[in-house]
Amino acid sequence: PAHRAGVHAMEADPTQGEGFRGDRIVQLDGEPVTTRRDLLRMLAKHKAGDRIKLTVIRDDKRIDLAVDLETRPAQQ
Repeated sequence: PAHRAGVHAMEADPTQGEGFRGDRIVQLDGEPVTTRRDLLRMLAKHKAGDRIKLTVIRDDKRIDLAVDLETRPAQQ
């Protein structure tokens, strides 16, 4: 269903506050996000230090967030 479209976010870093726990990302810079692949493709166009606008669904409310991208930690 359309109200369930989007990508569920995982909490990025528990030391940085609440993060995106339970949010569903539905737009990045105004473009619809329907799959994880969409989200990764859109993020690949940006670099660390860029500010993006995410639209998320949190507790059944649509919220716009400004997010500063950081370098992704190396996988160990």
